[in-house]
Amino acid sequence: MAQDIFTPEEFTDLKLVMNSIHHHIPENVAGKVWNWYQRIGKHNDKQPCTCASTAKYWIKAVEVIRNFISEQDPLNG
Repeated sequence: MAQDIFTPEEFTDLKLVMNSIHHHIPENVAGKVWNWYQRIGKHNDKQPCTCASTAKYWIKAVEVIRNFISEQDPLNG
């Protein structure tokens, strides 16, 4: 459940930020996105750079977060 990982305020922030991301993760939220991915998946991977060569890691992170949002809040995912 989201409450086990995020406070209600953090979950709201998570949804807002993820809804604003389309084809590019802005530098100013990359750290948040990676942190959320780590928390959801219980990973401890070092954050990759945001260059094109690491796109596969960021795509996976975004997919994991979006799936999590959909599972926790299907109407607003």
